[in-house]
Amino acid sequence: MSSSTDKPRDLEADLMLCAEASTLTMESHNPVGRLVRYASEAVTGWPYAIRRAKKAEDANDRLREEVAMLHEQLQQQHRSHCFD
Repeated sequence: MSSSTDKPRDLEADLMLCAEASTLTMESHNPVGRLVRYASEAVTGWPYAIRRAKKAEDANDRLREEVAMLHEQLQQQHRSHCFD
């Protein structure tokens, strides 16, 4: 499923936008406009970041399984050489 949220985002800039939005008060310059911008960016930024996180978690799980399998193979080889 492809959408406009699939294009790469500058996650550092997104984090800075979050930090800026968290400090807004009614005394801030144009707080409503800045919150609208934050909400608009969040609509595309959150799905993008969540998809990236899910892909990273899936890759991490696959790599952990592969490492476990390779570790088991090495242990089996070591045991078979010990009894030669």
